[in-house]
Amino acid sequence: MMNFLKFPQKIPVLAFRGITTISSSTSDTSPANIKTSLDNRSIRYGDGYVSYKFSCPFCSRQSPRGKTETVHVNKTTGQFTCSPCGVQAVWLQFIEWLKEVSRSPNMVPEGVLSQKREGLSDQATPSPAWTSSVPWSDASSGEKTEVINCFKLENIKEEMFNKYSVRLTKSQFPTVQGSLEDMPCVVYPWYSGGCGREGVVFRCKVETIAPPSDRQVLLDPRHGHYGMFGWNVVKETDQQLVITSHETAAMAVHQSTGLPVVTLPMGLATLPPELLPRLEQFDRVILWFDGDVHSRQTASQFARKLHLNRCYLVRSLDESYSSKFGSAVDAMNKGLDLNKIIQDARPFSHNRILNFQQLRDDVYSELADVDHVAGTKWKRFPGLTSILKGHRLGELSIFTGPTGSGKTTVMSELSLDLCSQGVATLWGSFEIKNVRLAKIMMRQLSGMNLEKHLDKFHFWADKMEHIPMYFMSFHGAEDIFTVIEAMSHAAYVYDIRHVIIDNLQFMTGSTLNFADRFTIQNQAIAEFRKFASSRNVHVTVVIHPRKEDDNIELQTASIFGTAKASQESDNILILQRPPGRGKYLQVTKNRFDGDLGKIQLSFDYDSLTLSGMYKAKESIDTAPERSKVTPSTPKLGSRWKSLGSTLKGVATQPSADSATPPTAEGFSGDRQQFSFAVKQPSLRSNSRYKGNSLAVNQTNSVSPTTVATGVVRTIEEEVEEMIELLDEDD
Repeated sequence: MMNFLKFPQKIPVLAFRGITTISSSTSDTSPANIKTSLDNRSIRYGDGYVSYKFSCPFCSRQSPRGKTETVHVNKTTGQFTCSPCGVQAVWLQFIEWLKEVSRSPNMVPEGVLSQKREGLSDQATPSPAWTSSVPWSDASSGEKTEVINCFKLENIKEEMFNKYSVRLTKSQFPTVQGSLEDMPCVVYPWYSGGCGREGVVFRCKVETIAPPSDRQVLLDPRHGHYGMFGWNVVKETDQQLVITSHETAAMAVHQSTGLPVVTLPMGLATLPPELLPRLEQFDRVILWFDGDVHSRQTASQFARKLHLNRCYLVRSLDESYSSKFGSAVDAMNKGLDLNKIIQDARPFSHNRILNFQQLRDDVYSELADVDHVAGTKWKRFPGLTSILKGHRLGELSIFTGPTGSGKTTVMSELSLDLCSQGVATLWGSFEIKNVRLAKIMMRQLSGMNLEKHLDKFHFWADKMEHIPMYFMSFHGAEDIFTVIEAMSHAAYVYDIRHVIIDNLQFMTGSTLNFADRFTIQNQAIAEFRKFASSRNVHVTVVIHPRKEDDNIELQTASIFGTAKASQESDNILILQRPPGRGKYLQVTKNRFDGDLGKIQLSFDYDSLTLSGMYKAKESIDTAPERSKVTPSTPKLGSRWKSLGSTLKGVATQPSADSATPPTAEGFSGDRQQFSFAVKQPSLRSNSRYKGNSLAVNQTNSVSPTTVATGVVRTIEEEVEEMIELLDEDD
């Protein structure tokens, strides 16, 4: 049995491309509530695997023959879907439409008619990629050979490409310079389903013909409903279905077994709930993904969505096979019997009861594939990967650091690193607004200050849209159970694998007394721990530390609240900012293998990154120019000139003992000293600026600075410090 969730009336979840707000009829869209609503309205329904099925009350009023069509209501979300109508609605809207029909039996609600018109309009406008593409049978031998060699399809017969309607085309992909480049591509069609709409290609997936690491994918049209490649080979009488993660694997399985095979629209990234009604007719669903740990974890997650009782998994590590394999194409190229592999697919175990026989394959795979078991590797932070080994599902991480040290900036880059590799991420930013957080991420993704490169905004905005990054629309204090409900919804609908709560104190509020705050914080930690384990999602919680001396490094005991956070967590990361030593990330707890350590960070202002990847590139690119700079002619004038505008509310002026004032071009003379009149309350209250001023000595291109506490820092580090403190004050 599936665990059904209760969702609030509105689940605030945002995607970068726009608002995605899911609503339900009441605070309870459980199966019992849905059935009661249908029974009260005398609607006869059937109980499916993931939805309730009944005759559409709107189709029958539109059909001249009075024919009714089957619709589905998702048991978990209450989403109403009628494929023949092309109508989708949340449960509350569906109930409102039924009320309109009861008042005017001969009328169809305007909302239904509007969606029908939109659906017909979408069908009337064919996909440009589809209409401009060349059928496989008409492509040249050279073009076919390029595809076959690139995707290793030597054993796929010509008829399979034609049966699945594979086409070739050239599509334009944007470059970082803002131009468009024509690239050879494979076109995979998505066919609609339902009576009267079979055979309609309503959308296409376009993939470049390139090595796996360089492949790019676009959807045409860009926005619209999801579909499945291979739906045109599925019959209404089929009761068994194979689902693969790539289109080439679908053709390989179908050629070898004759079974209906479809492909997930976005690979392992997500199984959109809107596709579930199409899959209700199948009593046996076989998932054949790659053989790595990530694929098996994803298969387990999707099986719960599809209903465990009918799902089976192809296991590539079975000792009865002559060699290990990953995808179906790999198995075919190794000469394995795909029919036997399908027959040997094993059912998913009950999600609450296990025996060792059911665990045996998973234990073996973890022993044989240690690297994948460790989780997704950080590419920007190899030092963190060497300590934690990777980012694993089902874990709880605690992240802390001094106020104004840049915790959000660091966490943003850490999450962006993983999300760019396909780890679907949900941000709960309770302290800063989502627009501001998205701006930080775009600078970190692009490696540049987009305010100075607006011509490149759309290129990087498109890149940002293509990564699975979502945002909760909460801000400020919020009830923990409302947040958990939003997280549960996102995990189900968007297949979220990483949730970030920034930060716990802002979420729980600060108006309560200490005893109540500790109780609520402990409850929140317990709920996050439970969610991470039960949903197999990694949860990262940002927590402010206790108020301690800024000159003393933080420890695990510095985390605000009781010891519950450190006890329940699998990992603890501390952003340290020791005086005069630069920032570094310290791992003080690692439950996976116990390794602890420190990772030095390097801040780059233009990209707002601390991984050092863009700063290192800049130092290489500009090294020859910098070597010409002499101490007597420092080239920091432009940075100094813009400092006043960058640090809002901070005035710059020459100090009394400076030799000569600065010129418009920069500094003059061998030594200059200037002071900042610190006006912002957040800076004045910080121990580093007790003297309300910052003295800057200009002696060479490195620009060492001295603050009131006597600590020597570079001007870049000081600018970063002040900006972060100003952000905290905002």
